[in-house]
Amino acid sequence: MHPPIKDSLQQVSPSCWRAGSLVIECDSTTNSPDTVAEWSDEGITWRIRPAKPYNKDQMFAPTTTQVKLIHEGGTLSAVWQIGHRAFCKVHPWNTRLESEAATIAFVKQAAPYVRTPNVIHEWFDQDRSFLIVERLGHTTLNDIWGSLSTLQRTLAVQTVAQYCQKMAKNTSKVFSSVTGKCVGEPYLDASGSELVGPWTPEQCRQALSTSSAPCPPMDEDFHFYHADLGPTNIMVAEDGTVEGIID
Repeated sequence: MHPPIKDSLQQVSPSCWRAGSLVIECDSTTNSPDTVAEWSDEGITWRIRPAKPYNKDQMFAPTTTQVKLIHEGGTLSAVWQIGHRAFCKVHPWNTRLESEAATIAFVKQAAPYVRTPNVIHEWFDQDRSFLIVERLGHTTLNDIWGSLSTLQRTLAVQTVAQYCQKMAKNTSKVFSSVTGKCVGEPYLDASGSELVGPWTPEQCRQALSTSSAPCPPMDEDFHFYHADLGPTNIMVAEDGTVEGIID
């Protein structure tokens, strides 16, 4: 992948960052007709607009903390904080993958009691996806677990368990993403493929029977679940009250 995923956002002026085919502008005072999305953040307006040609020799070294890389997951992901209110998430992309915005929209419709980030804008550029979302809380369960009482920990875990139980009531006859695309579960495929499915129950049994472990008992319905649910993806208040789920 070129440029590397950690270089997907590049500062091209003191207040502008290129993100593939679009730019993210800070404190833009003119509402241009080609603006595709905008949001306000503590009196500052951020806008996303189509990128214009630029000279790579005139690239700016990072000169501000308004946009900063806060997570780098090798070749699989990178996350930037934009101001105080938003994040830009970048992942490798191909048309077999599910859009994260589509998954968030599904959860908001099918499980509205589970708070998820609001999507500001999503776009795709050849080999990568860009997603701008609003901040959802400030603290993860992982960050404050050690300071919580036994009761607070129990209540947080019970809340998350209830979320999982309720979300699992959404079922499908096919093992797939929310819009029928592949699922990123490489451990389910003996060939080591990063993407699996869509599978019928019988196709899933056949795939699992080729692994070293026997196929577990299965019914004919697949249940909706969060594929990477952990304490770093659970947003909480200072007292441990669960405020939402991310990623």
